[in-house]
Amino acid sequence: MQGWDGPMLVILSFLKFVMVIGWYMHLRFEKTTLSQFFTGGFLLAIFLYAVVLGLLRDHRHHRMTR
Repeated sequence: MQGWDGPMLVILSFLKFVMVIGWYMHLRFEKTTLSQFFTGGFLLAIFLYAVVLGLLRDHRHHRMTR
């Protein structure tokens, strides 16, 4: 699985996170507003992580080409 290990682990950890949070926070039994609030915050955190990771990768690549 050359090259697939990292993305596969991220996807599996995301799924585990969602299942654990859904079970222990009892989001099934709460109002949908609470689930939407949690999902929005989680998606915002993923987006922010991707942006910072992309900026760091670009910065590192830029420093290596000088």
